Amino acid sequence: MTQKNLPGTAHITFDDEFNSLDLRHNHSGSGTWNTGFNYLPNGGTADATWFPDADHNDTGLTPWTVSNGTLNITATSQDAHGKPIVSGEMNTQDTFSQTYGYFEMRAAMPATGTIADGGDAGVVGGGAFWLLPQSGAWPPELDVMEQEDWGAIFTTHTGTGGHSADTKSMNLDVSQYHTYGVDWEADKTTWYVDGKQVFQADTPSDMHDPQYMLLNLYGNQNHGSGDSTMKVDYIRAYAAGATSAGADTLLFQVAQDAYKGDAQFIVKVDGQQVGDVHTAHAAHAAGAWDTVSISGDFANAHDVSISFVNDRWDGTAATDRNLYVGEVSLDGQTLKGSQAHVDAPHGQHLGDATVLWGNATAVFNTSDLHNGTLVH
Repeated sequence: MTQKNLPGTAHITFDDEFNSLDLRHNHSGSGTWNTGFNYLPNGGTADATWFPDADHNDTGLTPWTVSNGTLNITATSQDAHGKPIVSGEMNTQDTFSQTYGYFEMRAAMPATGTIADGGDAGVVGGGAFWLLPQSGAWPPELDVMEQEDWGAIFTTHTGTGGHSADTKSMNLDVSQYHTYGVDWEADKTTWYVDGKQVFQADTPSDMHDPQYMLLNLYGNQNHGSGDSTMKVDYIRAYAAGATSAGADTLLFQVAQDAYKGDAQFIVKVDGQQVGDVHTAHAAHAAGAWDTVSISGDFANAHDVSISFVNDRWDGTAATDRNLYVGEVSLDGQTLKGSQAHVDAPHGQHLGDATVLWGNATAVFNTSDLHNGTLVH
């Protein structure tokens, strides 16, 4: 699959936007995320950290919370079971695993100097998004991203011929939101940060079986001070192969001016809503765009609309939430946002994009697409 064209080369297999926290109880039954490692069901340790299980938590702390579409994993300075830090670990063992695919997290890690940023000794620590074999074996291990006190590292571990690893470090301000992704293929494993390739390594010979996903935040003996929080916007996984034959794919570019929350919108095709309420993440001021993909039978579609649903304005340009639509495409043919019909007076064309406010709607006539009026 191609990271820059996921809808055309892959289909989504896992998506948690953290609008709620779907915990699994006692490592059995329904639910998405286990807390605490499965092989230590009443809690576990890593370095200087105790990870409680939600069903056997004697710490008085709740390391895993969700607020406004964000998962917060918090590490706190508190003694528990002989460790000076209490923090959170979550995993999908027995609820979701996959062989090969693209795995991505959008997250902001703890700031330097807090207790779970890797410590002050230049060692690995802090937040991590990683994969382990569903079988419970170790190694192998695939680290999509692991925090150091000055950046991030990306690693594959193998047990072939004795434990060894391919790894790369990257100087990056991980306290800001970034997307971290890995494309695990049979021959190569490729890492991406904010959509750009940063590392590639041969896939280890023992990494060809299903793996599950883990999130955790931990500190080492040389930890800093003050609580740390790892903020996760979403976790997604894809498998190779576009959506089923005959299905159409609508793609949208959206961005926002966030103010007291992210911009949200709904999509309709010929007046019928498709999908749930969507949330924009990319900052228009930074020149960034989110790409939203919706699959369905849209071959005879005429109108596609994107409606802003949670406008907010508190009197100034700095206190204004807006939604931008860059373009819409159907099965590879594209119309620029500037060609949308805008619900005046609540929006305007802005270069190739359209900016919406006042819960406005941008409508694209897709007959233009089918007639080939505008193609990139």
